[in-house]
Parts: sequence; structure tokens; C-alpha cells
Amino acid sequence: MNYAKLLNAFEDYSDRTGLPTYAQLIYYKLFALNNRAGWAEWFDATNPYVMFRANVKDEKTFIRHRNLLQQHGLIKFQSGKKGQPTRYKLIPIYENTGLNPVNNPVIIPGNNPVETPVNPPVKTPDIYKHKQKQIDTAVVFGAREADKVLLAYQNNIGVLNDIAANKLDTLTEMYTAEWVLAAIEEAVMANVRKLGFIESVLGNWGVNGFKIKPWEVEKCGRGDKSSHSGGSKQSQRGGRGSPSRSSTDWENEPDTL
Repeated sequence: MNYAKLLNAFEDYSDRTGLPTYAQLIYYKLFALNNRAGWAEWFDATNPYVMFRANVKDEKTFIRHRNLLQQHGLIKFQSGKKGQPTRYKLIPIYENTGLNPVNNPVIIPGNNPVETPVNPPVKTPDIYKHKQKQIDTAVVFGAREADKVLLAYQNNIGVLNDIAANKLDTLTEMYTAEWVLAAIEEAVMANVRKLGFIESVLGNWGVNGFKIKPWEVEKCGRGDKSSHSGGSKQSQRGGRGSPSRSSTDWENEPDTL
């Protein structure tokens, strides 16, 4: 499953067909759930949970739009027995639409295709980090802001369990998705893949200004740092930054990878 192509193909398909908003929301949440499941062919989810995540209040509305996704050939699902979750499968529509064709090798009669890798990657930390940022930018393209954060965490930091997901939702509400995504990037560049480190970075930015390091505060001066904090919801609510965590709090947390 090429999830970057899948998401881009879905965006194009929904634009061309005018897919209803509720159907799009349900699809995005199923996409995120499949991501958490490690891109298994089939994954399980209860109706109430998907409804909650997609913010669909009425079950009849949910069922109608979920059925619509299946009618459009975007998903398959198998309703579970009483007390059992529903099984879902995302259909790789990019293989049929021609929007993002799969690059299959050209087979010349009488000759076997030679699979020669193009530009094999050099295994150095710097290049790996650069490639990782490129991949994740493609993965989260088209998703809602909160989903971008969850997908970026999943693909850069580690396993996205319910505790981490709820914490990231809270941080996104406090600081905006732009700030949280930037903090995730800081964690990747520092090679400290811990949620506590991300929270500590955001706490410092809430006090000192966006992307301002603690040791840069004196250099920037009190009058300058305020100009760096325009994107924070904390500053929009009166200029009070969130209390920053101690820079060593995250050191006692286990690595998430």
C-alpha cells in the first residue's frame, strides 16, 4: 500500500466527484486508524469510536456515508457480530484511476528485467533525516491539521497509542498544528524521539517565542522575542505562555522507537 499516493488519489477523487463532507471525514479517520494499525490489509474499529473521531453525531448519518464510501469503491467493510468491531479495508484506488500509476518494470520479450536501483541511498544520519522529512510531508498532504500532527508523530517518533494521541490533540489545541509539527521536526533533528521532548520544546516556545532557543533569549532581547510568537494560541489568548517543562523531564521517559 502506497499511502502517500492513496491519500493524494482520494483528494483528487473527492474533488472530482463532490464527495460529501461527512464521507470525507470518515475516510480520513479510517486512514489514520489504518496508519496506527501499521497499514494492515484489514483493521478493526467500532462504530462509536469512528463516529467520535470523525465528529459524526448521528449513527444513521454515519452508516449512510460509510456505505457511500463503499459504493464509490474507496473502502470495503465487514460488519462484526454483536459486540464485535467492524473490519475495514482501504482500496488502493490509485491503481485504477491512473492518477498515480504504479511504476511497473517494462518487460522486453526474451529478456528478464534487470532491477537496478536508481540513486541508491547513502546511509548517513543527515541524509536519512532529510529523506524522512520529505516522505512525511507527502504522507500528511491533504489531511486535516490535527491528522497531520498524528501522522507526523507516527512516522517520525514512534507508536501512536491513545495516550499519545490525546496528548497531541491537546498540544495542537494549545499551540496550533504548525508549532507541534515544528517541535516534532526539532525532536527528529535532535534524535530525541520522545513525546516529553516535544512538549518541552513547545513549553519553551510558549515562553520565549516560536523557535527561539532558551539560550537565545538574551541575544534576542525582550523586545524582539514577541515578534516570533505570532502563531501561538497562547499569545492570542493574552500573551501568557504555557509553563515550560523542565528540560530534563523528558530524559527519564523511555524511547518510543
